[in-house]
Amino acid sequence: MTRGTSLETEGPGLSAFMMCMFCPSPRGKNAMKFLVFSDFHYKKMMYPATVSHLKEIFDHARECGAEFVVQAGDFCNNYLGSPELVRAYLDNVDGFAVFGCYGNHDLESCDNSMAVV
Repeated sequence: MTRGTSLETEGPGLSAFMMCMFCPSPRGKNAMKFLVFSDFHYKKMMYPATVSHLKEIFDHARECGAEFVVQAGDFCNNYLGSPELVRAYLDNVDGFAVFGCYGNHDLESCDNSMAVV
């Protein structure tokens, strides 16, 4: 796997990191390119990340030719209380397939219990 471009999202105190990845196959065929990001930390009135910042991530995915987008944890600080963010991610206007995993902050409002999943 080789790294492509990387950048931090813009905005005061916003620390989400994203990187375009290129994965060549062993025989040089069927390579794939995807964008991975983490630590978006969305929570109204607590962190500076907004739903509109998510658009910047999808813009970058489109610009680097990604086939899909992966969020690698700490997407928000209250998964159950952030339906607008989850909906914007799943229904992104670019139509990217999206994947994700939970980070330690995503389930803070549920005592970090996977039982709600």
